[in-house]
Amino acid sequence: MTPEAILTLIMVFLMLAALIVEWMHADVIVFSVLGVLLVSGILTPKEALEGFSNKGMLTVALLFIVANAAQRSGFVELFFGKVIGNGKGLRWSLLRMMLPVMALSAFINNTPLVAMFTPYVREWSLKHGHAPSKFLIPLTYAVSFGGLFTLIGTSTTLVVNGLLQQSKLAPFGMFEIG
Repeated sequence: MTPEAILTLIMVFLMLAALIVEWMHADVIVFSVLGVLLVSGILTPKEALEGFSNKGMLTVALLFIVANAAQRSGFVELFFGKVIGNGKGLRWSLLRMMLPVMALSAFINNTPLVAMFTPYVREWSLKHGHAPSKFLIPLTYAVSFGGLFTLIGTSTTLVVNGLLQQSKLAPFGMFEIG
């Protein structure tokens, strides 16, 4: 094995360990490893920045901005106040949460959607005397299932679509996956 390959493996393992123990913010850890690989000459500047030009990754970044705006606007709080209700029936509350979230996840990428709803779901379930896991796990299932209907529903589909376009192949249509 070449010294470059050994250094790369070491950096990947160190990165994973740092991410697992949450040594720093994930973005700081990942960009630090990218910087080490760039400075050491293992990656060229073009290679280091190539992933940022993928349209799928840029779309995911923009969808995080949309999700943040929805969260700051009070939409999520209003959603939980009106849609889920008072929490008297566990199954009814689950259904009232999952169906709209599933519909939203077809048009808002699932990763930012889960990040946007998780704090509210946790707070709502504790307030109404339910274990947060009874709602957080179904939340992720609903978001994952709803994301399967459109091109923008999952990050993976967006990245694969970007790779198709880079390879000069026909991209997916908006509803082709569903």
